[in-house]
Amino acid sequence: MTLAEQTQAKGKGMRPYRAGRRRSAIHRGTLLAALLLTGSLWIGVSSASAEVVISKSASATVSHVDENVHFTLTVTNTGALPATATVRDTLPPNFVYVSVISAIITECTQAPAGTLTCQVALPASQSGTVVIVAAGTSPGPWSNQASVTSGTVTTDSNIVSGVILPRDIDGDGVADELDNCPRNPNPGQANTDGDAQGDACDADDDNDGVGDGADGCEGTPAGTTVAADGCADPDGDGISTNAGDNCPDVANDDQANTDGDGQGDACDADDDNDGVGDDADGCEGTPAGTAVATDGCADPDGDGISTNAGDNCPADANPDQANSDGDAQGDVCDPDDDNDNVADGADNCQFTANPDQQDLDGDGMGSACDAAELPTDKEQCKDGGWKLFYGVDGPRFENQGDCVSFVQRGPR
Repeated sequence: MTLAEQTQAKGKGMRPYRAGRRRSAIHRGTLLAALLLTGSLWIGVSSASAEVVISKSASATVSHVDENVHFTLTVTNTGALPATATVRDTLPPNFVYVSVISAIITECTQAPAGTLTCQVALPASQSGTVVIVAAGTSPGPWSNQASVTSGTVTTDSNIVSGVILPRDIDGDGVADELDNCPRNPNPGQANTDGDAQGDACDADDDNDGVGDGADGCEGTPAGTTVAADGCADPDGDGISTNAGDNCPDVANDDQANTDGDGQGDACDADDDNDGVGDDADGCEGTPAGTAVATDGCADPDGDGISTNAGDNCPADANPDQANSDGDAQGDVCDPDDDNDNVADGADNCQFTANPDQQDLDGDGMGSACDAAELPTDKEQCKDGGWKLFYGVDGPRFENQGDCVSFVQRGPR
């Protein structure tokens, strides 16, 4: 298809050019000055008396690579007779021809590439346009001027200048070849993680493995360990500081916090807050409010001996753990301290077994525990010692010899 045929497809109301078409009677005998010169677009004028002029404009003087610019050539026949003319336009070197649109073209060729030569026909005192559509191919300034030849007279158009900028699909002012988000506006070229994608088009701006849609802490510095919410998790236990990790620097996966304070068990020096540090606490996790001994274990009676340490009277203070009969119960809580089957309240020797409750001297203290009741050695009789022994009726011995005789023969 010739350029004239392309023009017919794109222009409205344009008559297609066909070789051999009869010219109107008005043009009969007129010398046609249509000359096709290599690289030139010439418009032939049918009469020397016709005056044809041309002006040029561009749809944009600032465009981008691959964007189309419409160059409009306005051709005006100022004469009193119809005219044909040759329009010539050589595109700037950083443009490539796309198409031509016109209702006044009768024929149009491109030779060499980028130079259009079109034949146009205009009634007297009329104007028409030739619109050349071209696309920018490379960045840089451009300048362009068209011309029209009518008969033997060639007239140049005004000069149109502009510039082609590098392609910028997203219009953010950054050329695509330099843009880290060519299809998403990112004028500041923000790129938190420093990868090949800018923040505007990066699904994970900080490259922490958590997509931006679920990231509660976008912009986390590179190398930071994060939890599922995208926030810093220094101890790697899956609970971020942003989520309130009760031990930010010590893994505490289950967030256990026995004493309910601000520190989880994994980083709390006293998990149960009983006043005994974990390193010395034999019963970590003691319920709040429990009285404990120095080993951190329950001490209900507060005597300093915990049940864990084997307090022989758990509910009754027995700090010295006295246990006269050596059974499982300390004296404080044992109803029969000497285990002689006589309850302590009635036992004349509470801490010494005296099952028959013998009390030879009748002083209320059983013989088993009354050291002064009977002499066991003659030395006890000397130096007036015999006077210290009493019976139910008074002094037991009359003199020292009587006392020594008692020791030697024994009680009867």
